[in-house]
Amino acid sequence: MQKLTAKQDKFARLVAEGKTQADAYREAYDCQKMADKTIWERASFEASKNKVKTRIQELKKEFTKNLDIVSTITVERQIKYTQKAIQECLKLGDFNNYLKAMDMQNKLIGLYAPTKTDNKTEISGELNPAHTQAINNLTKAINSKK
Repeated sequence: MQKLTAKQDKFARLVAEGKTQADAYREAYDCQKMADKTIWERASFEASKNKVKTRIQELKKEFTKNLDIVSTITVERQIKYTQKAIQECLKLGDFNNYLKAMDMQNKLIGLYAPTKTDNKTEISGELNPAHTQAINNLTKAINSKK
């Protein structure tokens, strides 16, 4: 790949980050004396150059990959928190909060698959057999205390 100038690289980075081509061009290049129409045309031309276009695509892939990593870490952390909440609820016999924690965990791990129907989101899915058994045990424990 041909080397980009510093201005082309800055332009590519700004576009990959989500700026419009015109705004990225204004930041990367000296445009104080240019009309908007000229900026739009030059920005479009710059973005159409193969080496710039390739760099924009590379940067977008890199940004997406980094975002996926952060999202995965956040979800994993939330799953750990819900697992702790589930264990604590079981210890305390707190059936209502146990169900809330289980519901949250199941959503985080993707157990419920949302389906779009008539502008309404419906949640469908089945509980893990171990969870069903835990709910049954908790229900028995709560009923035996009454």
